[in-house]
Amino acid sequence: MAYDMSAGHLAPAGGGFEPQRVFNWVLVLPGVVDPELIRLSIEKAQMPKLSTAVMHLRYMNEDVKVSGGASVDGNSIVCRDFVDRKVLATLNAWMASVHDPETGNIGYASDYKKQGTIQLLDPKGEVQRSVTAKGMWPSSMSFSDLDYTADNGEVKITLVLQVDKYHMEL
Repeated sequence: MAYDMSAGHLAPAGGGFEPQRVFNWVLVLPGVVDPELIRLSIEKAQMPKLSTAVMHLRYMNEDVKVSGGASVDGNSIVCRDFVDRKVLATLNAWMASVHDPETGNIGYASDYKKQGTIQLLDPKGEVQRSVTAKGMWPSSMSFSDLDYTADNGEVKITLVLQVDKYHMEL
């Protein structure tokens, strides 16, 4: 059987395959921040990465591999820091619920762990897929360098998020 080697089936006039675009998404963090605020300020985010450890079972002269423990790697989000301070104040409050720099106290996981959703949108803004991250919390927050020689650029906030589990809904 011969295959059509053209790209005619990608986004044709009568319908077909529509590509998912990497810039059509929103991050919703209910209970952490105002979703509209964070929706407007996020510049870049990594998708959660699930990995499983490989266990080796040796028997005589052979080696068989099976799955060991599973883990979800931490991911980072990059936010624009606006002059009105709302984004920074909200993210700073979330970080302070993990570790309060004034008192040195560590917060309760039940208070700082949140559930967030990354929603991938089609070109018309309709949700096509979503990834729900459970047990999400910030483990670090850093800022871009300040530079007098920069022609353009804005101060960015990078937040590293730890995630216990995630679930993709197709």
